[in-house]
Amino acid sequence: MLKRLATFILAATLVAACSDNDGPDIGPRVASSAALKRFDSCEELARKLKDNLREESRTMLLQYLDESNGWGWGRGIAEDSASFDGAPSAAADSAGREEGVDYSGTNNQETGVDEGDFVKTDGDFIYVLNGRTLVIVAVPEFGQLDQVATLDIEGYPQEMLIAGDTLVVFSQIYPNYFGYDHPLFADAVFADGRTWRTNELVKLTFVDISDRARPTNKRELYVEGYYQTSRKIETSIRLVSYGQINLWDVLFYPEFPERYWQLDWKSAEARAIRERAVQDAIAKNDAIIDKKPLSDFIPNVYERRGAAIAPRNFADAECAGFGIAEDSLGRGVTSIVSFDTTKEGYEADHVVSNTSVVYASADTLVIAEPSWNWWWFYGQDDTFDDATNLHRFDIATPGVSTYQGSGRVPGAVSNQFNLSEKDGVVRVSTTSNRWGRWWVETPPPVSSNVFTLSGDFHLSVLGELRGISPGETLWATRFVGDTAYLVTFLNIDPLWTVDLSDPAKLVMVSELEVPGVSTYVHPLSGGRLLSIGIAGSNTGLDWGTTQVSLFDVSVPTEPALAASLQLGLPNKDSWSYSEAQYEHKAFTYWEPKQTLAVPLSSYGYYSSGYRYYSSLELISVSADGLARAGAIDHTGFFNDPTRWWSNPGIRRSIFMGDYVVAVSDRGITATHLGDLVLTASLPLPGNIDPIWFY
Repeated sequence: MLKRLATFILAATLVAACSDNDGPDIGPRVASSAALKRFDSCEELARKLKDNLREESRTMLLQYLDESNGWGWGRGIAEDSASFDGAPSAAADSAGREEGVDYSGTNNQETGVDEGDFVKTDGDFIYVLNGRTLVIVAVPEFGQLDQVATLDIEGYPQEMLIAGDTLVVFSQIYPNYFGYDHPLFADAVFADGRTWRTNELVKLTFVDISDRARPTNKRELYVEGYYQTSRKIETSIRLVSYGQINLWDVLFYPEFPERYWQLDWKSAEARAIRERAVQDAIAKNDAIIDKKPLSDFIPNVYERRGAAIAPRNFADAECAGFGIAEDSLGRGVTSIVSFDTTKEGYEADHVVSNTSVVYASADTLVIAEPSWNWWWFYGQDDTFDDATNLHRFDIATPGVSTYQGSGRVPGAVSNQFNLSEKDGVVRVSTTSNRWGRWWVETPPPVSSNVFTLSGDFHLSVLGELRGISPGETLWATRFVGDTAYLVTFLNIDPLWTVDLSDPAKLVMVSELEVPGVSTYVHPLSGGRLLSIGIAGSNTGLDWGTTQVSLFDVSVPTEPALAASLQLGLPNKDSWSYSEAQYEHKAFTYWEPKQTLAVPLSSYGYYSSGYRYYSSLELISVSADGLARAGAIDHTGFFNDPTRWWSNPGIRRSIFMGDYVVAVSDRGITATHLGDLVLTASLPLPGNIDPIWFY
């Protein structure tokens, strides 16, 4: 909880800003500290959010006076929040089935930390979010599939988590799809009768699955914002969402009179009109922002009981659950909503932030946010580099998140695998100049970095390696014990090995160059790494060919490529891709059978034209080799040309004993691993909505 945080003494450093000669004087920016400032009252929080909104809108408006970029003609950009993812009873009876021994679960980043996904299993049942429906499938014997129940879910289900007999579905809801009779239509979301408070809400549907054949909704919550991710540790479930309330009445671009568009935008008259319009817009915004209540800035949460909606304001009497980095000008809110599924209620902590990346170990949650949004850099030339704020929370207590401190590192974080925690030390890989430093005429080259941070009430840098592989982009990172593996790429894929055993002294151990690039790296026993990515040669990538690679890193100073295997159709005019290239949950390695399963979508040209193939590729993994062990074909499920916009491919797989279960939008199959004989097939209705809703 943020209220438990001790007050920090923050040292601020004022950095002078440089302005373009032709541009407006935005004024200096201040870079001081990433430590979260807590608020003594809701009034103080409201003042801070109003000041941040003033500065953002002022900066956006003043850019219309910058003739060097052509915005003076009126080609500015509007507000943009983008910043740098009667059936028989069917009670669960595990019959001794153990995850990791008898069946595979979700491919999670950290042991003991379950990540939300749209397919889950407890060994006896498989749970699938299919379209807007929860489908429950019994597995009485491995190799058998028996659908026992379905439950309609409001909105567009994204992922779910299971804790005992409670299943929580996280759905995205777009308020413009609410009917007039929906209790949230007028009372909560439709703020002024004309505009929506928020473009999205996350709905949490708590489902009682004590009787798997009769699942029932027992609790429904709506959180303003969009779904980022979720985690489960034993009985504790946490949602991380990001919300930014719509401010339709605030101007982010000037209001020009009609005659302005007939003028030469470089003329004295046009310049005078721009100057007046910008100053009028700033003054108008000041008056509007002054009158805004706190509720116009922070997300709300609503609880539904039957047909009634009960607002549950995230802000308590003192707004003690909110914090913001000392020098942040953000106004969106990252919310950590924690539940202990054995109890009622929830706890919420909020960071006023830019959009973030979330990592969680068994006892630590880290929010990594860009230190400043893109507009903040305007007029700063090369004064500031991109940087990332790291906010650490202790999550060891079920249903509780306690803020521990923050730190800042140079560069940008792209996904959760850039982050790790071990023995109280946070490890992070970043990309410097990832966004090309568009505000600098000749930006420095992109490069990679690794940092370690620690501290009881803050995060201070212990060790660092900077400037790794200048000119190459960081594609993948995996922290394994005291080692970090980085994959960078320009034309050849180097695998870098970094020794983290002494967090204060990071050592670059080795570099291995191989063709292609890995986008996801998976640790195996025996000092090996398994990866998936894109094939290539010395001249670049073959974007249409998916490649699996096996590395031997048992001798850290002498890493070697043990084997690589290219997947796809045999004819030369074909191409393929796998969801596992960018989603680790689609990558399933089953140690008991030493078999990897990855979905593959392939297109090949034949006499009748291009044809689509959906398969689950099975790959045998030995100590020093990879061999294709067969494939599960779901192409037959997809014969409806009217649903061209849906996602037709196999997306997930589960190993269960001597069988593998493949899940796609239109079906679930069970196949014997020994002879690849299909033992069960269950059709699914599939998504009825275009895939971009999901």
